[in-house]
Parts: sequence; C-alpha cells; structure tokens
Amino acid sequence: MEITKVEATPIHLGQTLEIADRRVRRPLSWKLWGDKVVVKVSIDEGMVGLGVTDCVPREWGHDAKTIAYYINTYYGPTILGEDPFNIELILKKMDDLFEYRQIPQINPFARAPIDMALYDLMGKYCRVPVHKLMGGCYTERVPIVGIVYLHTAEKMAKDASDYASKGFKEVKLKVGLAPDADVQNVKAVRQAVGDEVGIRVDANGAWTVSTAVKVIRRMEKYDIAAAEQPVPRWNVKGMAEVRRRVETPIMVDEGLHSIQDALRHIENGACDIFNIKLMKCGGLHFCKKIATMAESAGITCFMGGEGETGVGTAAALHLVSSTPNFGFCPDLVGPYLNADDIIKEPFEVKNGSLEVPKGPGLGVELDEEKVKKYAI
Repeated sequence: MEITKVEATPIHLGQTLEIADRRVRRPLSWKLWGDKVVVKVSIDEGMVGLGVTDCVPREWGHDAKTIAYYINTYYGPTILGEDPFNIELILKKMDDLFEYRQIPQINPFARAPIDMALYDLMGKYCRVPVHKLMGGCYTERVPIVGIVYLHTAEKMAKDASDYASKGFKEVKLKVGLAPDADVQNVKAVRQAVGDEVGIRVDANGAWTVSTAVKVIRRMEKYDIAAAEQPVPRWNVKGMAEVRRRVETPIMVDEGLHSIQDALRHIENGACDIFNIKLMKCGGLHFCKKIATMAESAGITCFMGGEGETGVGTAAALHLVSSTPNFGFCPDLVGPYLNADDIIKEPFEVKNGSLEVPKGPGLGVELDEEKVKKYAI
C-alpha cells in the first residue's frame, strides 16, 4: 500500500454573517473567512482519503491559494510512495521541508488536511470510523456552542436567546471592541438567557494585561465560564499574570499552534484551558498529542473551529468523542454558519448538538459537483 497522488483544490465557500471588527471599527463581512482547501490523498489500492483546511486570511495571513500551492508543490510530492499508516514518518518528512518556526501559520494549516486524509484512509481501509483509531467513542452526540458576534447589546442578547431556545447550553460572546460596551453586552446576554446557559467571552488578544484584568473582573458578576485569549498571542507571561489576578479560567487560542506552544503555556502557568483547533494545530495527530500534554498538566481542552466544512466537522467530532479531556461545547459552527457545504449529507444541528459519524473513515462523502462549483 502506498500513496500515489495528493491533490489540493482551493475553494471559496460563502458564509452568511457580518460582524463588527474591533480593528477597523466597522462591520466586516464574514465572507472574508470563506477560503477552504480540499485535499484528496489516493493510494494504489484505489481508496481516496479526504481532508479540508479552513483559512482565515485576516487572522493568519494566508489564503486558500497559498495553502494549495504549498501542498501541491512541496508537501504532496514529498510523501508519494509512503504507506499512509506511517503517519509519524509522513508528518516528519513534511515538517523537515521548512523551518517550522519561520512559518508557523503556513505549516500546520498545510499539513492538517493531509493528516486528516490519512486518518480517513486508515479508517476506510480498516472499515472503522476514525474515532476507533484514536481511543474509541465515549459519546455519540457532541453539544456545540452558539457564537454571538459583536453588535449592539440588544442584538447580541437576542442572538443568545435564539440559541438558548434551540437547545444550546453555552454561548460564546465576541468582545474587545470597548471595555464598557463589552461589560454591558455580557450583562444583556446574561439577563436574556438566565442562569441555565453558560457564557464565555473571547477577546481574540485585543486587551492589554491591565485592561483584561479590569474588564474580566467586572464581567465576573455575570458568571462567565471562561475568558479566551485576553492578551496578544505572543504575550505568554501576560496570560499568566491575567490568570493570577482573576477568578475566571483563562483559555489560550491564538497562542497555541504546536506542542512547543503547549509546553510554554504549561511551564508559565499561563492558562487553564487549551483551545485546540484542527487546522491551527496541524491535524488530528498533533491535536491528540497536545490534548495528552494538557491532561498531564491538569488543563482542560476545548475544540475550537474556523467555520469548517462537513469534512472538518467530522474530523473534529471524531477527536472530541474519543478524548474525554475535551470540556465545554466546541466551536463547530460550520453547519449553521456556512451558506453551503461540500459533503453529500451535511450535518444537522439538533437540540444544540451534532452526531458523531459512524461510517468508516471520517464517515462523510465529498460532493464533487460542489467542489467544482466553489473552486477558485
């Protein structure tokens, strides 16, 4: 058994929301986050594994064309002839192509869909779902979070209420536009959803240490469950200081790309929660390693998202359902955020949760016509 072909296709899948962007102080179309790369890895026995990476140009500095170019030009040719079960060898060969520290945003986003496709192939070959290869399934349904984007307090309260009425048990509020407005938004949402729905806030690194401490302390009266990336991703010591000075658990997101990043946060006591994202952290294999490191340090894990297609959603569900250390409701918002999908049977959110796929591999089938339709 050997890999015979690796093909990456950039696509743009429209997404339907507009959010207020704190950096440019104006509404910003979510369509800027619609870039995806569809990857197919073929083997000589006729099977094809699927993977997808989700690009966020405004946040990570690359787009689908860039990632597809790296895969088709460098990563794909490097792993031809390899046994797809030799995943450690394959990932090492890809990492050796470039100095990881010089391009931390490119490397994981390019290797993640290949990693995903390898697991899809292994599952299909063994005729088992991917979660069987990663520890087995301890839950058949995974509750997800409702994300409330920056807007007026009234609009954010209504959005949160809508999620609660649909069975969502947690909502995550985007914050970071202005401290007073952020606190008022949290207050309005808490009043709207009552005490039964959990509330988390995500500043995406917008605050200084002193601002983060002041704002989080003001929000604590409204019972927030966690504060995500309160200070910029490079400021690990700042994360640790915020954590020491507030009662609310602190979550790292943008500052966590690798096992090395995980170790730095553990050593510095910088967080209580790891936000692990499939694309940002390089795929299922590395995400499982980071989750194991977190468990050893008493850190809870959380599955973040980038508005995944059904392929990415499936992979994330396999990881979460096979790793008990994942707490909180994950950010698997693609099924209700994307205007369309590229799998034949898209996921359906029921009572605020998603069902873990049961079929072999990732358990989803690519809709080739949709890929052609959205190809860049």
